[in-house]
Amino acid sequence: MENGPTSRIINYDKVGCLLPTFVIENGPEEFNRFKDIILEKRSQDPEYLDTDETAGHSVKAWLTKWDTHQTDERFLDIGNYAIYVLNYITEQVFHTHAKYKLASLWAVVMEEGDQATPHDHFPSAWSCVYYIDVEEDVAPILLEDKEVHVKNGMLVLFPGFITHHVPPTKGRRIAVAMNISIVDES
Repeated sequence: MENGPTSRIINYDKVGCLLPTFVIENGPEEFNRFKDIILEKRSQDPEYLDTDETAGHSVKAWLTKWDTHQTDERFLDIGNYAIYVLNYITEQVFHTHAKYKLASLWAVVMEEGDQATPHDHFPSAWSCVYYIDVEEDVAPILLEDKEVHVKNGMLVLFPGFITHHVPPTKGRRIAVAMNISIVDES
């Protein structure tokens, strides 16, 4: 019998993440219309955060349900844009291809003091946020060791297992968050 390593202990403080975060600026101006759509949804359901469904969730702000892309087809435009960008990145950066699908999509309105505590979106392959209406003094999104100062029309894409959070914000931000899965074609 061959002698192998006597220990399989991993020092987790020595494990780092080298996978990239992608930031795409100046998204389609037509997405500006979502500010009014999202604010209308919030006016129709202003207390959504206080329901049993969102109790204990990492986002401490108003948000729609996770299947908003299925219950309001207008949001498919943003989801399709994110998948289009992800396909481009997959081909141009990773020199391969994959088939993606929108696993979940929800709108978020963060007001002063709102935040998102550290969390990830595993097992989703990719997560992303499209920023629709961002005031100057909003908190950044913190992705492990990266700090992204968000602005209008920005799409931030990152691997779903990356821990991220938003510290308490001073300004309002309106965004659409999404999880994207790889479709197994086998």
